[in-house]
Amino acid sequence: PGAVLLPWADNVAAVLLSFLPGQMYADAVAAMLFGDDAPRGRLPLTLPNKDNEVGFTKAQFPGVDVDGMSTVTYSERLQVGYRWYQTAAVRPRFPFGFGLTYSTFHYSDLTTTTTNVQFLLTNTGPVAATEVPQLYIGLPKRYESPPLSLQGFQKLDLDRGEARRVSFLLTERALSVYNATARMWERAHGVFRIGIGSSANDIALETTVTL
Repeated sequence: PGAVLLPWADNVAAVLLSFLPGQMYADAVAAMLFGDDAPRGRLPLTLPNKDNEVGFTKAQFPGVDVDGMSTVTYSERLQVGYRWYQTAAVRPRFPFGFGLTYSTFHYSDLTTTTTNVQFLLTNTGPVAATEVPQLYIGLPKRYESPPLSLQGFQKLDLDRGEARRVSFLLTERALSVYNATARMWERAHGVFRIGIGSSANDIALETTVTL
């Protein structure tokens, strides 16, 4: 499965997107449509507003002929998927990590230490449902990395009105940058940007931490 264009999305009440649903798909859809269960999936990719929204050149895809061989040049470096949308400040049709359910959630009370990030997640809607809070980290500016990159997520079931303290560890890998010359991960140092949200483009809480 890959990204699709949904130019008609504003003309319908809802969009139910399923990847490789399997033989019990009909039962699953019926359970959601009749309210016996609630949607809980999240997009593993970005759905664009238009074809080739990122502006790939032919040299980037599908490639050009070089000495009789089809050659692709990855000049976009790390600016792929949701990272390009964040860097370009473009809101996609549906962002990476996005997904709705039959309830709503509120993020609050963000705190950080040198080893973890914590916040309060509250189910503010009418029914029990599942939320997938996501941790995004931006490396110090001198590393020339994307503004934010996914470094963790949790899938949490909350009853109606329930509030829960959620914690993410700041692992060494999450705070590192890959050195292509040395072929190894190296710990970055400086001011890190920390974002907590429900998708790559829906960051509810944000702060910085110096490490």
